[in-house]
Amino acid sequence: MINCTRIDARGNNKRNGNMFDYMLATERLSIDSAVAYYAGSGPDPRQTINWGGSLAAELGLEGQPVTREVMELLGKGFSPTGRPLCKNAGEEPRLVIKKDRWDNVRLDDDGKPMEKWEGGHRVGFDLTISAPGDVSVAFALADEREKLAILEAHRQACAVAMGYIESKVETRREKGGKEVIGTQGLVWTAADHVSNRNVQSDLHTHHLVYGISKGEDGKWGTFDAIEIYRHRHAADHLYKAELYSAMKALGYGIQREREVDVMGRETGQILTTIAGIDRELVLQAKTRRQEILDYVKEHPSASHDEACKATRKKKEEPPFEQVVKDWQQTFANIAKERPDLVPTTQSLKQTKGQHLDPHTFDEVLKRMHENEAMFCEHDLVRELGMEFAGQKNAEQVLKMVKEFTEQDDLVRVKAEHLHEDDRGNRLARKHREDRFAATWMVEWEAEIIRRSKERENETDLKLFRSTVDREIAAYEKRKGFTLTEEQKAAIGHLTYGTAGVGVMSGLAGTGKTTVAEVYKQCFEAEGKQLMGLAVGGKAAKKLEEESGMPCMSVAKFFSQVRQGKVALTKKDVVVLDEAGMIATGDTLKLMTYCQRIGCKLLVQGDTDQLQPIAAGNGFELAKMALGDTKLTEIRRQKNAGDLVTANSFYERDHHGRVKDMRRGHRSRQGTLDMGAEILRNLQERNCIDDFGTEKQAIKALVDDYLKDPTPLSEKLVLGHTRAEIKALTAGIRKGMQDKGELDREEFTFRTIVKGTWEDLTVSRRDRVMFTATNNDLGVINGTEGTVESIRKDKAGGYDLVVRIESTNPKEDGRLVTFNTSEHNALAHRWAMTVHKAQGQGKAEIYHLATNLGMLDQQSALVAFTRLTKGSYRMYTTDEVKERLAERLGTERHKEMALSAGLSESQAPPVRNLVQDVEKLLAVLKPKPAMPVDKQKGPVLTR
Repeated sequence: MINCTRIDARGNNKRNGNMFDYMLATERLSIDSAVAYYAGSGPDPRQTINWGGSLAAELGLEGQPVTREVMELLGKGFSPTGRPLCKNAGEEPRLVIKKDRWDNVRLDDDGKPMEKWEGGHRVGFDLTISAPGDVSVAFALADEREKLAILEAHRQACAVAMGYIESKVETRREKGGKEVIGTQGLVWTAADHVSNRNVQSDLHTHHLVYGISKGEDGKWGTFDAIEIYRHRHAADHLYKAELYSAMKALGYGIQREREVDVMGRETGQILTTIAGIDRELVLQAKTRRQEILDYVKEHPSASHDEACKATRKKKEEPPFEQVVKDWQQTFANIAKERPDLVPTTQSLKQTKGQHLDPHTFDEVLKRMHENEAMFCEHDLVRELGMEFAGQKNAEQVLKMVKEFTEQDDLVRVKAEHLHEDDRGNRLARKHREDRFAATWMVEWEAEIIRRSKERENETDLKLFRSTVDREIAAYEKRKGFTLTEEQKAAIGHLTYGTAGVGVMSGLAGTGKTTVAEVYKQCFEAEGKQLMGLAVGGKAAKKLEEESGMPCMSVAKFFSQVRQGKVALTKKDVVVLDEAGMIATGDTLKLMTYCQRIGCKLLVQGDTDQLQPIAAGNGFELAKMALGDTKLTEIRRQKNAGDLVTANSFYERDHHGRVKDMRRGHRSRQGTLDMGAEILRNLQERNCIDDFGTEKQAIKALVDDYLKDPTPLSEKLVLGHTRAEIKALTAGIRKGMQDKGELDREEFTFRTIVKGTWEDLTVSRRDRVMFTATNNDLGVINGTEGTVESIRKDKAGGYDLVVRIESTNPKEDGRLVTFNTSEHNALAHRWAMTVHKAQGQGKAEIYHLATNLGMLDQQSALVAFTRLTKGSYRMYTTDEVKERLAERLGTERHKEMALSAGLSESQAPPVRNLVQDVEKLLAVLKPKPAMPVDKQKGPVLTR
């Protein structure tokens, strides 16, 4: 995997380690006899730190020794002779002392004031390319000659990957950076490491890419790092294709197999390894996990976090001779227990690999559309690189990519749109290169449009206006308040303003539940029955509790339809809630079913919140075809300032109406202006706290959470990745144990998480969440509870008693009792991802926002609008803070092929699709929402 880490102005990485020190400490290899055998041109192969990149020669660095003086000059933006190469060359950072929201100085783990460095010229990026574990094991097993051969194979594969990335990097010119041009290359320092912190075999190379480059126009400056992030996964698979091709040339057999999870289901990944190296050997050769488990056994009161810290070694690589001796001892120890597990290089080269037929063209296309309606060339490089690693080298993979994109049965889609205000004479690569889609994906989109339009003629599904007026009046009398004109317009639109399909958009916290209560009453008054559907089981349960209609997840609905357990009729009305999170394929299946039986379909959601995980967005397609009614009056936030902030996440026209946004249709200045307004509102509410490192941000969030006296049921901790959730959970659990609110006695057992086994450590009073449905226990994926008791049974499992969280805060939830050998789909519930939090509402929100790539307008909107009446707090790093205005204004709506439009380079009709698409595009002008007469309400009648 290629990891990319930003290096700050002091030369430090996100763990606060200095990259100059780290790379210069690299040990020279003692492989003299191998060097004599491999004598040839090029740098001395024993030298593990070298200059690299196309610009190294121009700067006079090629073949020269790496010195700290030159590294620091490049890191500050100067040439080796001291000439400035960019505008902010030499700019120094400044030190800031951090305080909490109560104006107290924050303390680090050692009790010292927490410091943060701001500003200065960034040194650049550390791109670390790591060999797969099996290759590292083969390297450790080999003699000196073979070690050098494997090392050279790794270095060549790194050169291919870095060359690919280097060819994609661009730089910007003119005011606002509108003119985007290519570069003549990059310059980096490459340091080879052969072991990890535990001195175990771990072949990897750090590439410290300096933040300077030379454009095609011959001028020096900085470069746009976006292409590094866009192409690093593709580069990683090119690295592996080149590496395994070289290993095969050295005589090793290559094993390829399709990965399956613990449930026996294919994950879609192909595992390429050296034949004869067992996965168990790779795991045993890296004993880091075992060290942690051993430490916990010796120190029962220690948390997992403490065990990690206590067993973590400082990165000081000993002399190569000592490293090799350690490896030999490790393998000797393993061989005592499992002599069959440790092969020799000779036996490895006699082990034949296993052939695996690659996926067909159609199967590859299906994989490419798992998450997106379109894909780019670099996505295809990644996929085909994985598909053919061990069979083809990097050059052959790239040739296959070109051939794949030139096949007739592939639709070319326009590049990502760029606002006219941001267009220069030359656009960035992502705004000028075609994207691709399978024919069937475009046909699915067209089918949603066609079916939506066809159902406009089913006027017999409209309710009578008189019925709706009567039921609205009855509802208002019973509740003792008057619905707003906006709410009445929405009810009218869905009941008698639309026929077979009705669409309602509702901003976060606008009271869709109230509208649903009323339209349910209206439909039932004319003999209709309602069925609610949601993206997941927990969301469906919440919808059922709020609306009173029977609800289930979309997946369960389709399953029960197939089994004949659900059979709707024309008397039914299907309500698809949070429809903006449902993919194109599932939306089409539901539309097809409802049209076939003749029942009405209501789709409601918010396309400005989180997007579907799978490909496309059926809700947006339905909106494009039929128009929608909108709920825009936010009600969830009780504080006036919070309400202003929530509203600022939505773009409005000059009349104050919420605009439907499409990706790329907001200018860069518009993005910055919108993000700046959101940021200003958050700062005025004292919502943002930034730190020098992610670790500091996590500690501060945990400390504040633990100090907060608000009941646990009203506090919500959010992150963006599983790693963040684990770190937050570990910190909170330790704090709760220190406070005596969580038992120190812990029990560890295996659980299934996303198809893999993981260790889960729980205590009495731990908060947990069920991650799979169990009808016998009466729980679904997402059910939350508190561990009341836990004890080990004679068979080695654990008996748990969990009190399920009650929907009524005044009542205790029911108890469920089970053994982990019978149900092991369980996780901690002290923190959750933003994606899982959509639909929640809590008084106190703690949001860890340190992942720049996952922070955007949609995720920030969802995180902030979980707030009800207390306070929201974002904990971030200075790296993210620098670009926060940009990220808060960046929308990443999922695109569809039809909304993006077909490329001008699209070949003549593909299955007559082009002509059909052009006809459909003519009807895709969004219809206005139903007009409202302030005296009489919605003007459409049946």
